[in-house]
Amino acid sequence: MAAAPETIAAPAGLSWFSQDRLPPLLTAFEAEITGVRAAEDIEYIHRMRVASRRLRAALPIFRPCFSKKQYLRWMHGITTITRALGEARDADVQIAFLTKYKKRRITAWKSRHADTALPEPMEPAISYLLQELRENRKAHQEHVNAALAALEKSGVTGEMHAAFSMQSAAFRKTPVQALARAWLRRGRLCSCRLVCDNLCRQSPQLPLFAETREKERRQEGLLAAMDAIRSRYGQTLIATGRQRCAAAEPAAGGAAGC
Repeated sequence: MAAAPETIAAPAGLSWFSQDRLPPLLTAFEAEITGVRAAEDIEYIHRMRVASRRLRAALPIFRPCFSKKQYLRWMHGITTITRALGEARDADVQIAFLTKYKKRRITAWKSRHADTALPEPMEPAISYLLQELRENRKAHQEHVNAALAALEKSGVTGEMHAAFSMQSAAFRKTPVQALARAWLRRGRLCSCRLVCDNLCRQSPQLPLFAETREKERRQEGLLAAMDAIRSRYGQTLIATGRQRCAAAEPAAGGAAGC
């Protein structure tokens, strides 16, 4: 029996976003239940496991939108069914792999030994392993069915639908301007955090550093040129050039030196 949904004062922007993400995940999860019970196609198990893992990963993000009791009940139910689906899916993957592997080995053996009636040497071992895996898969299917029955009995999915519907009805009464302001505040906070992380100067302050940056660039260029001359012509060339410039200054009649 589904419990009555509780009203939680959650952030408007986060709650609004939860209504866009959580209901489709829950719908995708429930859409595979019939196929999983029938166990006629392994893709049902695969899709339901993917949906359950996505739902389990999304719930902690929207934790403030629901009560602690709701959150713990939902996480327990989804985690239990995800674990059972994972065991069944692992067995399906192993069976599919060994089936293809056995077929490839038999085909290769027949192509190389067309003149003999001997069976492929590894075929008995692979067949035995496949039989054991199929028996384990039947046991996993029983666990999956039990987990689905427990999930339905707990009313977790019905409780989630009720909580999502209550939030959706509340949003229809919320002014669009309030939601827009909530998202605007969130965007400003994100921008401030990015600025602090990058440690960059704000645009109004950039002119204050223009002269300093120009001097730094000139000094860095001069040092780079001197390093290039030293590396190409030797360490003493700079000193020799300065001596020649100093000697040529008197002869130049007070002209600017090097």
